[in-house]
Amino acid sequence: MKIPLVLLGLGHIGQRHARIVQGLNEFELVATIDPQSHGLDAVPHFADWDSFMASGIEAEVASVATPNHLHAPLAEKAMRSGMHAIVEKPLAIHVVDAKNLQEVSLQTKKEIFLVMQNRFNPIVQWLKEVMDQQKLGKIFMVQVNCFWNRGSSYYQPNSWKGKKDQDGGVLLTQFSHYLDILYWLMGRWEVTFIEESNIAHQGTTEFNDTGLVGIKFSNGAMGTFSYTTATYQKNVESTLTILGEKGSIKLMGPYMDQLVYAHWEGNDAPAVCEVNPLTHPTQNVQDNHRLFYQKVAQAIQNQSASEISVVDGTAILELAHLMTKG
Repeated sequence: MKIPLVLLGLGHIGQRHARIVQGLNEFELVATIDPQSHGLDAVPHFADWDSFMASGIEAEVASVATPNHLHAPLAEKAMRSGMHAIVEKPLAIHVVDAKNLQEVSLQTKKEIFLVMQNRFNPIVQWLKEVMDQQKLGKIFMVQVNCFWNRGSSYYQPNSWKGKKDQDGGVLLTQFSHYLDILYWLMGRWEVTFIEESNIAHQGTTEFNDTGLVGIKFSNGAMGTFSYTTATYQKNVESTLTILGEKGSIKLMGPYMDQLVYAHWEGNDAPAVCEVNPLTHPTQNVQDNHRLFYQKVAQAIQNQSASEISVVDGTAILELAHLMTKG
């Protein structure tokens, strides 16, 4: 039996979620909610949550793909209405709201599934296995570089994007997937220094667009997280480099789907996955989202916990707040 799902938000990301859900055997898209949209063909559509609830349509899962500041309140409404909640990143704008969701999840016995789909990328899965097996030895340095472009076409005057209390800033909106993978691989970190500025979006955004952050992990490893959305016209780089006493690995690509370097003691040419990652990156941007939804369906059917939980989402949010001066 398919799991009935209501989708909240039909913007760019919400449309992607709709296509994925409608293409899966595990779910049935029973309704959509968005005040700015006319909905999808043959799917009941509502302008707001209350109208949907009054309709009597039943859903077991609510998938929240709205503007960032609505994630937490809508996820809470879903759980208090007896549904599990799938929540696009970020989990919330403010840490206090994320912690509140933890409490609501416990009270209602409903799961939150945070959309950090890049964890299901085959190369990232392989890297996690390499790290867990300590094939690189003791890690002593980690470097993340995210040099992207977000221009005037992205930050529209009347949009939620660019507004501090609605967007949350570039670490949450653009680069939270890198924060998540770093956290998944290395655990929590301390911040040793912060340099940040608004290079290209003064008067457009209420937060800085560029930063260089020093970090230190519990095992003593040092690192830097360098980011910007101010590159000229196009994205330049998205890389994750891990250096250990017995080996080194470097991934690249906005979905961390390309291996550019891997070498460790006794293994010069590791077999990464079934496809050659140097020439065949992730086939489709939706592949990882599809895998994520299938994992959600398995967890619901097996009554098991979310692989990427509200606790993970709260930790990522706390770390992101540590990495900016405000």
